[in-house]
Amino acid sequence: MHPLFIDGGWEAGAGLTGIGVENPATLEVLDTVPVCGVREIDRALAAARAAQASWSGLDRAERAYRLRVAALNLRASAHALGLICARETGMPLLECLDLVAASGALLESAAQRLEQPDEAPRGAPDDPGAGHPPQRVLPGPFCPLLELAARAIPALEAGRTAIVCAPASAPLACLAWAHTLGLPAGVIAVLTGDAGTRQAFEEHRAWPVSASADVAPTARSPLEVLAVAADADLPLAAAAIAAHRLFYAGQRPMCSTVLVEQPIVPAFLEQMHVTLALLEAGDPAKRITDLGPLVSANAVHQVQVQVAHALKRGGRLVLGGRQFQPWGLTGHFFQPTLFTRNPEPALIDEQIPGPVVAVCAVNELGARLGPLLADRVARLTVCGSDPERLRIALAGAGVPCRFEGAAPEGHPLIARMLSAWVPVPVPPLATALSIEHVSQRAPWWFPYAERRI
Repeated sequence: MHPLFIDGGWEAGAGLTGIGVENPATLEVLDTVPVCGVREIDRALAAARAAQASWSGLDRAERAYRLRVAALNLRASAHALGLICARETGMPLLECLDLVAASGALLESAAQRLEQPDEAPRGAPDDPGAGHPPQRVLPGPFCPLLELAARAIPALEAGRTAIVCAPASAPLACLAWAHTLGLPAGVIAVLTGDAGTRQAFEEHRAWPVSASADVAPTARSPLEVLAVAADADLPLAAAAIAAHRLFYAGQRPMCSTVLVEQPIVPAFLEQMHVTLALLEAGDPAKRITDLGPLVSANAVHQVQVQVAHALKRGGRLVLGGRQFQPWGLTGHFFQPTLFTRNPEPALIDEQIPGPVVAVCAVNELGARLGPLLADRVARLTVCGSDPERLRIALAGAGVPCRFEGAAPEGHPLIARMLSAWVPVPVPPLATALSIEHVSQRAPWWFPYAERRI
C-alpha cells in the first residue's frame, strides 16, 4: 500500500483499509492508497502546526528561495509526474506535462512576488504569528493536480502550511507532486481516502464551520461558448473547435454545443468529421495520444445518456456516439462524437462531459448570442467573422464585450482554469463577455504527435 505524505516524509498507513487506484485506460490497479480517518488528519495537523511558525517566520527572500527550488524540482521530475498523472487520470501525457509546467510557473510567480518588498502575497496575510490554521486544500475531480497547485501555492507563499485531501481520481499524482517539491518537513501534507475521509477532513474541528477550502474567494468560472461564422476558414475552425472542446477528452466544464451560421453547416460538419476521425485515441501515457479515456464507467454512461437524449430531441448523429476499445484497450473510452441538435435554449448551453461536439445552426451569430449571453459572465471563442461587426451586434443586444487579443504564453485553457482557482483581486465586471478571435493555429492544438515540448 502506498504511504501517506506527512511531516516531510512517507508514512505507512499501518492498520488502515486500502482502496485501489485504477488506470481508466486499462482497468489495471496501479496501487492501493490508505483510507485516512480522524487520527491521520490529527497527525497531519500536528505536523503542519509545528512547521507553521518556522515557515511563516522565514524572511520573504528565504521563502522565495525555497519556492524557486520547489519549482526546479518539479521541472526536473516533470516527465515522471506526468506519467503518474496520465496513468491515473486518463489525461494525455502532453496535457499532464502542461499541468506540471503550470504548477511550476505558479511557484515561480509566488517567489517573484516575495522578492518584491511592496508586493502582497496572494494567500492569507503574511503573518509570522502563526495565527492562521494550516490551509485546507480539497481539489475537485477535474484536473486535480492543477487545482491542488492553485489552492496550495498561495497559502505557502503567504507563510501558511497546507494539508491536502487528495481526490479519489488522482491520489498518486497529488502525493508525488507534494513529495517532489522538497519543502521543509510539515509545510505540506497529503492524505488519501474515500468520501468518508473527505467528509471528516471538511468537518474537522481545526477549521471553523464558516471557513472556505479556498485560499480566498475567487471569481465564478465563466460560461464558455464556441461559435463559427459563415466566413470562417473551415479547416482552421474545425481544428480550433477540436482543441478547445476536447481538452481532457472533453471533460473540461464548457458548453458542448458549437453555434455555426447556417450557410456553412454542411461544409463545417464534413470538415469537423474529418478532424475528429483523425484524432489519436489510446494509451494516455504515450506522447502521440490526443484523447484518453473518461474518468470512470459512470462518466461513460452519463455521456451516452446525454447524447441519446439530444438525439431523441431531434438531433442527428454524424460520428461516434458509443463506447469503444482503441488498440484493444479495455478502459472507459468514448468515441469522438459529432451530432447536430435543435436550437432549444436549455440544450444549447448544456455541458456534456466527454469528447462531444454538438452543432447548432443559427441564422446570425450576434442575434443568437445576445439572448444566450445576456447578464452572464461568459467567454466566447469565435472562428471567422469581423470582430468589430460582432462587437456591434452584441452591444446592440445589450452584451458589451472585449476581445482578448493574443493568447498568453503557455496553454490558454489551463490559464483560464487557473483564473477561477488562484485568488487574485477581481475588479468589478465592466464587461461580461470576453471574446477570443481565432485567426491562426496555436502550438497546443491537436495532433499531439506534432507537438514538441
